[in-house]
Amino acid sequence: MKKYVIASVGCLIFMFTNCAEPLPDMLDDQPSTGGLATDPASAGLAGDFGTVGESVNPPLMTTPPAAVTPPVTEDNSTTTLYRFFHTYNAQHFMTGNPQEASSPWVLDGTTYKVFNVGYNHRHPVYRCYVESSGDHFSSNDDKCEGYTFEGRYGYLENAPTTAAPRALYRCFHEQQYHHMDSPNKDECIGAGFRVEGIMGYIP
Repeated sequence: MKKYVIASVGCLIFMFTNCAEPLPDMLDDQPSTGGLATDPASAGLAGDFGTVGESVNPPLMTTPPAAVTPPVTEDNSTTTLYRFFHTYNAQHFMTGNPQEASSPWVLDGTTYKVFNVGYNHRHPVYRCYVESSGDHFSSNDDKCEGYTFEGRYGYLENAPTTAAPRALYRCFHEQQYHHMDSPNKDECIGAGFRVEGIMGYIP
């Protein structure tokens, strides 16, 4: 007698599912996805995992990748300030608007730039006015040293940097009783001004 053995083979099916919670935002302007791609294809999770019978190793992630904080790029945008000269009384003043003044004020050719955005290594610089003498002057004091506040020019670096290597000097003419700003202290001395000090550093 022939004996026949019928063997039954069961098939086991294993299903794997990756569930990764999105990482919390690290910065206010970071996408809410926490740096993870929302498109599976761009995340490297989609592709041809082979056909039946092939040995494949799908790229399973045991932990999600850490969120990467993008480098902070500082805003170094600037505004150009123009220096005007009064042809009658020899006074000077700075402005970001070259159309602000008219005769007898004329542009004297000196310009410099101030930063538009402040950081902890920059400080604001203001325009002030002395009514009794008509002197417009620049100051790092938002109270204008007790005189009339006219507005803020922008920001100066506290110390020389690659972006702002030049010193800005505030100078004072004791006989004519008015101020002048200059990136060149020799200009002040040559015109009879006393250099009061460095206001900050400019591009």
